[in-house]
Amino acid sequence: MIVTKNNFAWVDVTPHASKLFKSGVEIFVVHDDHTESLVEYEEEIGFAIREGLPICMEGGYLNPKISWDKNAHRIKVNGYWYTKISDTKLVIG
Repeated sequence: MIVTKNNFAWVDVTPHASKLFKSGVEIFVVHDDHTESLVEYEEEIGFAIREGLPICMEGGYLNPKISWDKNAHRIKVNGYWYTKISDTKLVIG
């Protein structure tokens, strides 16, 4: 697993990249600067391997948290809090 600066997790599938690509699964090359690029041609797999770059599938963000403005209108119904989505903010990490 590779975790980039923005707390996004990538699953390294380098040994299986060709098979996944042929089956239509979206795979990405994760670069040293934590950017990624979609593999669009099978030749890119060989290039990435020769350059020592991992080929990955998306895993997702780690530890996402939702916060809301302290002044947001909230109501509690049956133990659950509700608020307008526009008053919330997704915080990664």
